Amino acid sequence: MDEKNRIEAVHEKVMELIQITNDLEALYPEKSFKLDGILLGNIGEVLAAYHYGIRLFKQSEPTHDGEVISDGKLVQVKITQSNNIILRENPDYILILYLDRANGEVTEIYNGTGNRVWEASRYVRQMNHYSISVPKLLQLREQITDDERIKQEHPVKPYVRTYKNGK
Repeated sequence: MDEKNRIEAVHEKVMELIQITNDLEALYPEKSFKLDGILLGNIGEVLAAYHYGIRLFKQSEPTHDGEVISDGKLVQVKITQSNNIILRENPDYILILYLDRANGEVTEIYNGTGNRVWEASRYVRQMNHYSISVPKLLQLREQITDDERIKQEHPVKPYVRTYKNGK
């Protein structure tokens, strides 16, 4: 199976997972069943590898998840369905994606150097990690120059923040 077909199959499976989580939430509305953790992280890494031409490292490598094939940039990949990103290291480059629960679409929140994100994040002492909000990442995104970005091999739309009232 070629890479395009593999990614299409991943998208189909992600849609199935989203439907399962929606079904569980309908059964138990007081609980959250959103995709997160290792499963969502690995989905993000696989999608980033395809869309950005990244050679992925083995599971749980420190700091970086892969290397951009075209230029050797070391990159950490994050994906979220929420409003915050957790960081534990300061990567050379960071690619932050958003997975829309409604349609399974992946969009790009941030694509640039890791240092900018690391310096803007806040330390959460109780959890021993750093955190940064999506709105802050969108502000930082405006500072990124084209030469800082990891080039896309297959298009990914930029993330556009929507509000509950539709604005």
